[in-house]
Amino acid sequence: MSKAFSGKPFHVDRASGTVLGSYPFWLPPGPETHVLSHGSETQAFSVIYVGPLYQGGRRAVFLVIGEDARSPKKSFIAADAGNVYGGFCT
Repeated sequence: MSKAFSGKPFHVDRASGTVLGSYPFWLPPGPETHVLSHGSETQAFSVIYVGPLYQGGRRAVFLVIGEDARSPKKSFIAADAGNVYGGFCT
């Protein structure tokens, strides 16, 4: 994980899939935000976001948070435009 993003806060609305925070963790609500799993004791939370057409392409972000972990710290991984970010969140 890049030092530039280390420790940057972000918030996830598990119902809508909206992610608010510093780039790359900013996914506005919209018709192209799809919550694949809301997360539970046995399954991770996952959301995929596909942005609007911009300069001939679309931004796609995939975020998974280990809601199934038994500790207050949950692992996460996000993929965005060929970059992969990971760490722990609470």
